[in-house]
Amino acid sequence: MIVTTSDQWAVGRWLVLVLRLPAEPARYRMAVWRELRRGGAVLLGPTVWAVPNLPAVEPLVGRVSALVDQANGTMLALVADGRAGADQARLNRLYADARAEEWSEFRSDCGKYLAELASEEARQKYTLAELEEEEQSLERLRRWFRELRGRDLLGSEATTDAVTELKRCETAFDGYADHVYAALAQPHPATDTAGRRPAGGTS
Repeated sequence: MIVTTSDQWAVGRWLVLVLRLPAEPARYRMAVWRELRRGGAVLLGPTVWAVPNLPAVEPLVGRVSALVDQANGTMLALVADGRAGADQARLNRLYADARAEEWSEFRSDCGKYLAELASEEARQKYTLAELEEEEQSLERLRRWFRELRGRDLLGSEATTDAVTELKRCETAFDGYADHVYAALAQPHPATDTAGRRPAGGTS
């Protein structure tokens, strides 16, 4: 059980979770690992994780605690600041590095998306099928962005660059969509504006 006091948030900057789980079945350990990674926790040791000690992490701690109980394991939650300034700095750096790595991967995928749109523009591949595919890819980027921002609890500097890249993707998609709709609005080359085939055309 996790006991929360009213002044817990002032006690320490970090919440350190020390877990003890049985080796089998492995699905519980994997479920706990995924939940902690998804919540932005950083791994300090084989079974020790740290996450910023903020009210926003309470749902995460509750989910992990439930998984640990299902596995008949134990979880010890400690609040900490680090024994010395260097310890605090290391915790901050570990967390910042984890977020920076995720944001870097996100920006890389944004670059791939922009390159793909540029390729479609160069080939003038203006079809509804392609537009739908690009819209789905953009929505995937948006969901990914929301997930990363949701677990970037300390607001890393990389977030600003990610916002810029996502907006570039959205602007490029809007431009591509305009070109698709404009192309579809053009009369078919084999007919005139009244829908008749040109004189001499084949039937």
